[in-house]
Amino acid sequence: WWLLRLWLTRLAASAWVGVTVAAAVAGWMLGMLPSVLVPLLGSDGSASEVTGPPLWVMPLVGIGTGLVLGGLFGLAQYAVLRHHVRNARAWVWTNAVGWAAAMAVMFTGAGIPAGPWPWVELLPLAAATGVLAGMAIGAVTGAVLPYLEPAVSRAVVSG
Repeated sequence: WWLLRLWLTRLAASAWVGVTVAAAVAGWMLGMLPSVLVPLLGSDGSASEVTGPPLWVMPLVGIGTGLVLGGLFGLAQYAVLRHHVRNARAWVWTNAVGWAAAMAVMFTGAGIPAGPWPWVELLPLAAATGVLAGMAIGAVTGAVLPYLEPAVSRAVVSG
C-alpha cells in the first residue's frame, strides 16, 4: 500500500491492508496443511518417518503452490484494486506468476538444509532466500504495475 498510494492516491490503507492480511493468513493456513497432514500418513503418525522430496522437486512444488496461492492473493487484492484501475484483472495473474517465482525460490531455499543446521549457517541461507523471493515477486509485479490504467474519476469526466 505504501508504494501504491503514491500512484493511486485514493487507495485506502485499511481496505488494501485488510484484504492483504486476510489473504496472507488464509494462504499460510493452506500452506501449513501439508506439514500437518503428511506426518499423519506414516505408519505410527510420527514425523520422523517422513522424508522430503528431492531438491529438484522443490522449485516445481513452489511454482504450483505459488500459482494457486498467488492467484488467490491477487484475487483478494483485486477486490480493492478494481475500484482504482481499469484493468485490475491483470493483477490476479500477475500475482500468480510473481508468487510462483517467489515460492520456487522459497521452497528451494527451504529444501537445501538436509538435517539440522547450525543457526549460524541457516541464517544467511534464510536471508538470501527471503531477499531473492522478494526480488522475484517485486520484479514481476513491478513490471506489470505501469500497465495498470488508473480509473478516471467521474467528476473529472462530467465536470
